[in-house]
Amino acid sequence: MIASVSKVETKGVESAPIINVTEALAGRAPGLVIQGNGGGINKASTITIRGGDTPLVVIDGIIREYQDFQTLTPGDIESVSILKDASSTAVYGSRAANGILQVVTKRGKEGKTSIDYSYNLSLAQPSI
Repeated sequence: MIASVSKVETKGVESAPIINVTEALAGRAPGLVIQGNGGGINKASTITIRGGDTPLVVIDGIIREYQDFQTLTPGDIESVSILKDASSTAVYGSRAANGILQVVTKRGKEGKTSIDYSYNLSLAQPSI
């Protein structure tokens, strides 16, 4: 049995000039289609796998809403796996008919405590 799974490398994502996680995944895996929704306020790109509908999102082993995935900070993601075919998605049943975005977030590590802070502000004002 051959399963179609792509693993997206997230090295360098933190330093890339991107706003959200969907932009971070653009061009990093075959079969992953990112469609922009314009540059307006609260406009987010959408992801489909092989041109289907919205994929099932599994974050740290828990099925989540697609909006939960969109609000993740790219720097918090350790790895993303894209499960594309029926054999790899069988464990989730019909909910995974459009593929699966499987996300593993970074975990705490033993040793000295450190805190990283990142802030992004966007202001929009209509031109007169």
